[in-house]
Amino acid sequence: MTINRIRAFNRFYTGQIGLITNRFLDSKYSLVQARLLYELDHCPGVFASELAKKLGLSPDYLSKAIAKFQAAGLVTRTPSPTDARKQGLSLTTAGKTAYATLKEQSNRFIGEMIRGLGADEKARLTEAMDTIEQLLSPEQTDGGIVTIRAHRPGDMGMVVHRHGVLYAREYDFNEEFDAYVGLGMARFIENMCTREYLWIAEVQGKFAGSVAIVRSDDETAQLRWLIVEPEFRKKG
Repeated sequence: MTINRIRAFNRFYTGQIGLITNRFLDSKYSLVQARLLYELDHCPGVFASELAKKLGLSPDYLSKAIAKFQAAGLVTRTPSPTDARKQGLSLTTAGKTAYATLKEQSNRFIGEMIRGLGADEKARLTEAMDTIEQLLSPEQTDGGIVTIRAHRPGDMGMVVHRHGVLYAREYDFNEEFDAYVGLGMARFIENMCTREYLWIAEVQGKFAGSVAIVRSDDETAQLRWLIVEPEFRKKG
């Protein structure tokens, strides 16, 4: 069932964004060539072996693609200062212009595709894409994509909600715990002073956890509302 649903979604999405054709966004480049331009723009000096491994391309295919780019004046090769057998790949000025044009076309296409969606629908769309990416690439939750920010309107309700859900699931707490967290959070909001703070952790825009430092008395601080969502635990 899951496999069939994923295949159905793939058919829908590739048709939706025009990937069935041989050319990316009606340009003269294929989808693979467009992705190569993206990588070369974002990683100037990258070695061919690194690029092939990252994109899952055979060395022969990549070599032919780079040769075509070089013949068109889009790519330049620079010998490695540490290994004469390797050459770094970078876009020329013409290559950067070609990529910038593709990027502009892509932005216009996607902007038109979501033009009829409201703010809430756009938020649901990005959250759904975040979920797919996180589930299929769990290793991406390690490293630098975790963000920690100050609380914003609506965060308090999320913190109370997730405490209730997680403590009921993991410790069999009942709804009285929701009330306990909610009352404490309400007092925190009403009486928050400059020495108190609530932090929210997110991974690719998704709520991953929280912690607060609150005033216990003039000499004592207290950590409260510390939770980490199960899928993000033990990630370092």
